Amino acid sequence: MTEKNVMHVRVDSDMCMGSRFCLITAPNVFAEREDGTSGVRSGDKLIDGPVPVPPEDTEAAQQAAMICPAQAIHLSGGDLEAKR
Repeated sequence: MTEKNVMHVRVDSDMCMGSRFCLITAPNVFAEREDGTSGVRSGDKLIDGPVPVPPEDTEAAQQAAMICPAQAIHLSGGDLEAKR
């Protein structure tokens, strides 16, 4: 699979309001920071991203982006036409 075909996710930490919907929807992709906002899992670290999403978690990451009330989750690559 080429890098272009891999979905990437990032969280805009300035926009995140800590609703935790992403943590419930895609717990393998997102985790909570000490300040209550979400970050993207990258190994044992928590970062804003962009981070490649494992193929088995792409559907959950897309769902998390769709339901994020702050629209703080941004997806790119994979089969996506546009970023959210």
